[in-house]
Amino acid sequence: PWKYTAAWMGKARCQMKLNPPRYNESLADYKGILDAALKDVDWTELYYNMAECLYKRGDHQGAIDHLLQALKENPDHFDSHLALAHIFDEEKHISSAVNRYESALRTAPKGYNTENINKRIIALQGQLKANERETVVK
Repeated sequence: PWKYTAAWMGKARCQMKLNPPRYNESLADYKGILDAALKDVDWTELYYNMAECLYKRGDHQGAIDHLLQALKENPDHFDSHLALAHIFDEEKHISSAVNRYESALRTAPKGYNTENINKRIIALQGQLKANERETVVK
């Protein structure tokens, strides 16, 4: 199976979509591909998919690490920027979330509706300004 990477990655993606999802099995397959260090692997997709599995299992730090690795492979990977923004937003790292949402806007595919991203950036920037005003008043 090591030389049929596309089929192996497809199998792991299918396991993620099963009902119930099999994130542990998907991660094991992705780690097997990673350990094999094959040349024809889409590393960005591999790291992004591993991050998705880790996030859905509740391992936010593992997901962040893998998303950053995906961005090392492809700094313009829209999905990785957006996923990082969501994680930072969820964990109340407001300035980091804003930065990642802005990166997602910069790398958004043509035709992608960015209205929700823009609204979220505005809301988060409002929170930052409110926090700054609170600090000054104290």
